[in-house]
Amino acid sequence: LNMRQIWCEGSFAAQKARHNLRSLYRRGQEAAEAHCLLSAMALNMKRMVKCLG
Repeated sequence: LNMRQIWCEGSFAAQKARHNLRSLYRRGQEAAEAHCLLSAMALNMKRMVKCLG
């Protein structure tokens, strides 16, 4: 459980720092949700590229 928590906190920190999630410039819940999902997809794609080499 502890490693999982560290992994999640690191993901949130990376998204806040590198994917402009400190403040959203979108209006409405749907737009904000889309922005967060795209950010998560970008982070996952970066990790996949890193793992594949």
